[in-house]
Amino acid sequence: MKREELEEIAAFNKLRISPAGLLREFDFAKLLGKSARTLRRYREMGTTPPHIVLGNQILYHVDAIAEFLSGRLTDTDKLGQTRTNTDKKDIARAL
Repeated sequence: MKREELEEIAAFNKLRISPAGLLREFDFAKLLGKSARTLRRYREMGTTPPHIVLGNQILYHVDAIAEFLSGRLTDTDKLGQTRTNTDKKDIARAL
């Protein structure tokens, strides 16, 4: 997923991206269709992109999110061809 695509999805879902390209934990969770609590659990397991702690806020950089989602939503089939998972169950398993 490219940064531009992510920004378009964020705008469509009315998520705020800071001028520095940072997304709050709550907004990233909403983007994934998960709760902030679930995202915290994922972060504790080490399965989220790198994050920034600023005071009591957890922030994620849009480029890191785009790279994270690109890696999570694609895999290689048995013939070595890259395919994109579009089924929600596949996306959930990837997270």
